[in-house]
Amino acid sequence: MSEINKDRKAALQNTIQSASDSIERQIGGYKSIGKNALIIGGIVLGGYALSRIFSSNDKEDDEDALLAEPKKEESSFVGAAIKGMATTLLLTLIKDKLLDFIEQQTNRNEP
Repeated sequence: MSEINKDRKAALQNTIQSASDSIERQIGGYKSIGKNALIIGGIVLGGYALSRIFSSNDKEDDEDALLAEPKKEESSFVGAAIKGMATTLLLTLIKDKLLDFIEQQTNRNEP
């Protein structure tokens, strides 16, 4: 009977070990996905913040200003150039991160 208990204990320990390894792999995958999602979210947020900084859409709360003639918006060449470069850079970074993420998911799903 002692031998049966030892075999059973060893089988249970193997089951526990394989379950623990599986959980650790899943958690590692979730950490990687979470990290990539945070990086992509930060890039998108940074792009949004830059576009808000360089845009010249000032909102006026005064009702009289709404009835007045609209002002002609003038954008500077330097502001437009920086905005274009920042947008291009951010879109390139987002594209690279998304491609890496898709590749990781594809490799993870293949046996």
